[in-house]
Amino acid sequence: MKLIILLRNPAERAISHYYHEVRLGTEKLTLKEAIAAEQNRLKGEVEKIIQTGTYYSFNHQHYTYLARGKYIEQLQNWMNIFPKEQFLILLSEDLFNHPLETMNKVFQFLELPTYHSETYFRYNSGNYSQPRDEIYQQLVTYFQPYNQKLTKYLGIELNWQL
Repeated sequence: MKLIILLRNPAERAISHYYHEVRLGTEKLTLKEAIAAEQNRLKGEVEKIIQTGTYYSFNHQHYTYLARGKYIEQLQNWMNIFPKEQFLILLSEDLFNHPLETMNKVFQFLELPTYHSETYFRYNSGNYSQPRDEIYQQLVTYFQPYNQKLTKYLGIELNWQL
């Protein structure tokens, strides 16, 4: 089994996730309020998911703006089960800026012939205004220790700081 992981700047992922939930109509709070409310919204939800194995948590599905960006925790869990050699870790910024090269890394990892496409489309792309710098900086600061651990763990440079 080969596992491909596409990582996005977690601050930008959180903002995108928030606006996606707003578009769906599941989020009524402001971005700042939603981030502040996440801990209470998720209280006990992960434990129920782990305990039952079948519990569906609406809150975990929709309101994990910060939790989903702690990539180090998720990757360590996966890599405790699967060897690191089975993973290809990519950055979404590389896919957006260099789609041909990034996709050829995928093909090489999957032991497939390289492929060239004239166009690469962005799917599930949303349009939204950027939040105030204060909120963005708050997210960058929040994720910084997790990103530092991730950099050390994976041995790759992440350019996600301002």
